[in-house]
Amino acid sequence: MKTLVISLAIVLAAVASSCTDSSQGPEEPLFGSQTYVIPGTYTWTPEGTNLSAVIIVVGGGGGGGGGANANTLAGAYAYGGGGGGGGGAGQVQIDSIGLTAGSTYTIIVGDGGAAGVQGASGQNGSPGQQSQFRLGSVTIKTALGGSGGLGGSGSTTAQGTGGAGGNGYPNGSAGNDATAGAAGSATGGGGGSGGVSSTFHGSGGSGGFGGSVTNYATSSGSPGLQGGPGYVRIDWREN
Repeated sequence: MKTLVISLAIVLAAVASSCTDSSQGPEEPLFGSQTYVIPGTYTWTPEGTNLSAVIIVVGGGGGGGGGANANTLAGAYAYGGGGGGGGGAGQVQIDSIGLTAGSTYTIIVGDGGAAGVQGASGQNGSPGQQSQFRLGSVTIKTALGGSGGLGGSGSTTAQGTGGAGGNGYPNGSAGNDATAGAAGSATGGGGGSGGVSSTFHGSGGSGGFGGSVTNYATSSGSPGLQGGPGYVRIDWREN
């Protein structure tokens, strides 16, 4: 009888242990997120097996165009300079992909385009750089940079004209056109605002203001603003 009681106790303990272990359930799948916001080149190696990811790749925004200087003609006529156009926003690319575990991916975050400086005619803004997500020599996704805004123009015979806004891409708007120098008051034209990306990364830079004339004293236009940097985000998980 004593032996039977001991054996039964061992069986019950084993059953209890089994029930406790099963109550913990299966292990949760691995998941995580990686974000890159500073222009440059990076590498990333995912861990786990049977992985998938949603990637967001955004190109750099175009730089804003520079504003034109104001002008006078023989002290008799005053002409405000035209403002610079805003830069276009960078392209936004979003995709769901499978990942190769243990492989090293390359992430490139493009910088925003340089701003145009002011001058007799404002300088055009530079286009933003493209951003990429790559595996070895294979480019999985590329997002192009927005184009730069055009510089404003100045003249000694007429009001300066505003620069056109740079082109944007799907999910990123184009830069806005600038205004011309105002007639009569010789006030310089306003700079166009930059295009806005749907992610708020890679937005275009605003254009510079045109120069004005006050009591026949001319002022210079202002430079545009640099475009915003690109962006790459990876949201991954085990399937």
